[in-house]
Amino acid sequence: MELILINSNKLKIMLTEADMIQYELDCNTINYDNTETRRAFWSILDEAKHRTGFDAASDRVFIQLYPSKEGGCEIYVTKVGIKGDKKAYDPITYGPSILLPDGGKDKLELSFMFSGIGQLLATCRLITRSGQISESSAWIDENKTCYLFAEVPEGSVDMAFVLGILHEFGTPISSEYYKAYVREHGRQFCSDRAVEILSAL
Repeated sequence: MELILINSNKLKIMLTEADMIQYELDCNTINYDNTETRRAFWSILDEAKHRTGFDAASDRVFIQLYPSKEGGCEIYVTKVGIKGDKKAYDPITYGPSILLPDGGKDKLELSFMFSGIGQLLATCRLITRSGQISESSAWIDENKTCYLFAEVPEGSVDMAFVLGILHEFGTPISSEYYKAYVREHGRQFCSDRAVEILSAL
């Protein structure tokens, strides 16, 4: 197991196939409602705390898991708000929320939130270097927070690079919740090919 502390709120965990066997995890059947799955994740996060100081237990966390071709997986853990803080990210109420790519689709959906337009533009400029991301839209809400929603065909870009950049500059979010939120409290300022268009600004 390899651990990379991106910053104080974000951790990248890389599990090998042997690690997956050790923790009895299967990307195709992971379900956080399952007791064994919860136990495995908290064992991994406990080890991460011991080795890096990243304490996931003190915050609400958002977990994204991406299978690797070698049989392991990459896990991104993002703290999204102190427990008990009413201003914290509402959809995550109890413990971790896990987002898995839909194995039945050929495309991976990416949804991220950025503190401002500058962070979004920097992200778009960097991730265009990995390959073409044509299906993407950008939104901004009443507080000037920006949102990027994209669909990436599997194998079309260097996903490790793209995910690293997205997690460095943004925060992963629930696509379903925030698409509904920005329709009511924001506006779309780039409806198609947002990454390509904004990268040129």
